[in-house]
Amino acid sequence: MTAAPRELVAALSELWKLRARPRDLLTATEFARVREVCLTAYPNAVSGFGFSFTLTNALERLGAPYAEPHRPVMTGAEAALRLHNAFTSTRAQRVHLCPLDLGGEIPELIMGPLEVRRFTPAELLDLVDPLGFERIRPHWNFDARSFSQFTWLKVAEETELAGEPGARTVPSLFLDLGEDYGRIEPHRRRFPEAVENGLFGLLIAPWEDWTEYRDINWRCFTVPWAHTVDHDLFARSERPPPHETLTWVPDIIHLEDGDEIETERPEYYRVNHRISEARSWLTDATWNDVAAALQSPLLETPVAHFLVRAFLSEGIDEFLAHLTMIEAAIGLPNDKTPARKARLAALLDDPAAGGTYGRLFQRRSEFVHGRKMTDIPGAERDEARILARRVAAQLVKKAAAGSHETRQTFLEQLAA
Repeated sequence: MTAAPRELVAALSELWKLRARPRDLLTATEFARVREVCLTAYPNAVSGFGFSFTLTNALERLGAPYAEPHRPVMTGAEAALRLHNAFTSTRAQRVHLCPLDLGGEIPELIMGPLEVRRFTPAELLDLVDPLGFERIRPHWNFDARSFSQFTWLKVAEETELAGEPGARTVPSLFLDLGEDYGRIEPHRRRFPEAVENGLFGLLIAPWEDWTEYRDINWRCFTVPWAHTVDHDLFARSERPPPHETLTWVPDIIHLEDGDEIETERPEYYRVNHRISEARSWLTDATWNDVAAALQSPLLETPVAHFLVRAFLSEGIDEFLAHLTMIEAAIGLPNDKTPARKARLAALLDDPAAGGTYGRLFQRRSEFVHGRKMTDIPGAERDEARILARRVAAQLVKKAAAGSHETRQTFLEQLAA
């Protein structure tokens, strides 16, 4: 960490003396001086409206006294150092926070960059507002106490900071106008890549064995949204969704004097005692295998995408996504169902698995080809999930165990 230029320290110290926002901040002498110093000192600072907006955003995130006159949080010199680091840094931490809605009794887990646990209100505030400046705003309404009653998936990653700061603040101003924005992305993610890779790692564990009521739902939790927090000063901070987006049920607190207080608590799926097995399934070693597999030719087809898509879907979409995942894992161009059945049985070392897949694939074909079909029994929904999960877990194991030149060679050897 290098020291901030003296000119920047002096300019910000003068700006920090303002205790009221000027009528036109962009033309104020103090702001103009900070802007001029930045444009001179940093090659990635590019003049224009976008840069001025980027700079004002960064200064307000630093708690500029003219924005919050009654709550200054740092000196001008301290602000200059943070601003200097933002201009000169090439990497920054990014944290994705995902509430595990309906996941009441999931044990704490650490799995590579993933962390599953409950956080205290103070910890949540630090995660959502790492710079500590959003919470001093008068309209800040993050209900950390309510959110602390839920289990969370935290995914940490490091990102590269490339290009000018304006592109990190308002990416929409730097779009390629010649790009086809009406195109269909066939495997578009619902969540950031790091989150979906993390979910894939979690989903190869047998959650269906740990839920109390698998005949109703094999899941032990859901993930309704992901909130991303950038530690990059130039990135705009977004407000997390409100706690009402999660699942609550009415509750009553019985007091010692006999009175009752009506309140609410999080709803959750019930799990059995085997949920403790999650700690041995989901470890740093497991993540190392998953990370290696995601770079392997064996997972170059959208295996991870469809396993996560099935988890995030319901009904027939979930069923189809599980069957599609299996096909993505073991299918080759122009082959037939018997070939896939043979590869599946060989991959899992389970002759019965091929027959199960054939029966489920027939269900899928009835739907795809518009044939008359009855409801899909819950048992077959679970069979599709279990088979897809087993295939994904075994493929990860095979991919992490050794080098495979091509996916086709690996699958042809399975059939042989």
